[in-house]
Amino acid sequence: MARKQKSSSAPTETRVQAAIRDYRSGKFKNIKDAATAHEITYGRLRNHLAGKGPKGEAHVDQQLLTPIEEKEIVKWILRLDDWGFPPRMKNVKDMATHFVRSHGVKNPTVGAN
Repeated sequence: MARKQKSSSAPTETRVQAAIRDYRSGKFKNIKDAATAHEITYGRLRNHLAGKGPKGEAHVDQQLLTPIEEKEIVKWILRLDDWGFPPRMKNVKDMATHFVRSHGVKNPTVGAN
């Protein structure tokens, strides 16, 4: 049996915001009913109501590259692939290092991840 594809987080985030709006307006008596009606987990809705954001945004401030810079590197790799060139790890690391240096870091250490 094939695995279920994970849906994009944007529709989930939209459902979370709708559930929060409905819960706060009094349409639902409790968090569980609002979560069930909007097809999200109780824990996710509870965490959002407590002020916690999505997991993907939790540690952005601790990363060397911004999400936009990461997306640019991915676009560059895909463009190389379209042209028939393999992306070399050294080149990817050099590009990431260049981005980090642009933030003012003198001797950045960019790891494999």
